[in-house]
Amino acid sequence: MKDKYFVYDPEDNFLHTFSTEKDAEKYAKKCIEYHHDEGWSDTVDEIIMGVIIKQAKQKNKIMRPPENEIDEETGEDKDGNIWCEKSWTYQCEYKMEDVK
Repeated sequence: MKDKYFVYDPEDNFLHTFSTEKDAEKYAKKCIEYHHDEGWSDTVDEIIMGVIIKQAKQKNKIMRPPENEIDEETGEDKDGNIWCEKSWTYQCEYKMEDVK
């Protein structure tokens, strides 16, 4: 993962990511300044900065078998995987993994 640091600003409800702590802190300071107009915004204390330690990663990807290998009635393949939707090209799981 390229960007390991983040800043959340409630003003735009978005998690901004950065490759360095310095860049994240610089952006967080700009967010704080933005929240000060003719007084402080009620949401200025909701600005947060942190380090991303885990990320969802795709695991156990199974490609859709040819249609002649899927039972028309049950939608199951020979391994018991159910292919309900014709648009599904694969199935998988997601697991949280440490960010490297």
